[in-house]
Amino acid sequence: MRVLLFLAVACWSTGALSADLAVHSAKGGSYSLDISGEIRAGDAERLTQIFMGKKRFPSTTRVGTTGGSLQEAMRIGELFRLAHLSVMASDSCDLPCFTAFVGGISRAISTDLVLATPTDYRQELADYYGQMGLPQSLVTSLVFDGQPVALSLGSFDELVGESPVVFEESLAEQCGVQTEEENFDFRSLQAARFVESLRSMQARTGREEELAPLIAKYESLAEHAEEFSDEYRQRLYLQWREISDCRKHVLKQAQKNAFQQVVASS
Repeated sequence: MRVLLFLAVACWSTGALSADLAVHSAKGGSYSLDISGEIRAGDAERLTQIFMGKKRFPSTTRVGTTGGSLQEAMRIGELFRLAHLSVMASDSCDLPCFTAFVGGISRAISTDLVLATPTDYRQELADYYGQMGLPQSLVTSLVFDGQPVALSLGSFDELVGESPVVFEESLAEQCGVQTEEENFDFRSLQAARFVESLRSMQARTGREEELAPLIAKYESLAEHAEEFSDEYRQRLYLQWREISDCRKHVLKQAQKNAFQQVVASS
């Protein structure tokens, strides 16, 4: 980011602003962040000041920076991890951007990424990526092999992961998890509801040709739920709701403790 950060407070409907850091406020005091431009020294501190001013962490953060300081990107990533942020990378996300992005405890990419091998701070980066929970094979390819690394939408979950393994293990210990069979069955229920919603949309809008491929994509998974009893359906939903509510509570408490830590250190 450049030296001057423009702080923009806007409605959700306003859209992205032509600024390095845009704050989009929503109801109840929540907000999201869009971070773009070039990462420069001091940006982690600037983000901290935004958090302090809003008196909370953002609900979601989108990063799409191009170039800049890898060391500062690591500081930003450490701040993301401390704050337990949910982060999405845009199609303009390069290596410094990715370095900050992996600090999130919920991570998603919107398109395939191609990441260049760094020329500086290689061992420092390798140590940092390890602390962020990246697999050693990916760390080696990314930092030491000297060739660009491609992360596709299809391979992202396997190579990086939507959430750090350590964090997921902690949530599982505190909140429990569905078995693989229960998880598959619940996804089948969700697919069935989604297909039903899409078919209703087809009938209302006449967008049959447009929606048909999406319906076909989920129909086979939805068919698995056809034989479920009402009792089993309800048990799966209540189980998922209990786990989901617990995870939200744990995350909220973790962010509260982290915010107190940020305040104390500022």
